[in-house]
Amino acid sequence: MENELSKSERPCTIHSVSGSFLRIYEHTHRRQKHLASNSNLFADDVKIEVDDYCIYITRPSLDYRGKTFKAHNRNGIYHTAIVDERLECGEFEFDADESTEDCLVVNYR
Repeated sequence: MENELSKSERPCTIHSVSGSFLRIYEHTHRRQKHLASNSNLFADDVKIEVDDYCIYITRPSLDYRGKTFKAHNRNGIYHTAIVDERLECGEFEFDADESTEDCLVVNYR
């Protein structure tokens, strides 16, 4: 059929982004924030980096030796905590344009 898109022209769905969210809420400890997400990227240890506008959640490389976060799965929602006072509470979608299979990006401001 002439109207069908070729494989290279079809929109790409990143399964860890499509329909996924990141919820940030207060922890009982003043400096910590809880992160909750339904993205399967959190099934393994992740590296979380925060700047003034974005959160970057990545799969660490095999030779990475820094801090990683282990999320706990409760009924299909992964939970972890992070210390960063810049984070604003709320529910956010992953940026489909900036995210990849190995790096999820959230614009939280």
